[in-house]
Amino acid sequence: MTSAQALARVIETLEHEGVASMLVGAVASNLYGIPRATNDAEQLRQEAAG
Repeated sequence: MTSAQALARVIETLEHEGVASMLVGAVASNLYGIPRATNDAEQLRQEAAG
């Protein structure tokens, strides 16, 4: 499994489970056409209240 496939699986799982999240970092930047030298990915998610 490539890192892109792993990331896609994580995103699909979070969406399937209804977890609000946002992809940030170099991977997100590259997807928007702004190249970065690194290839890291961070994902922010919203915790349930309480």
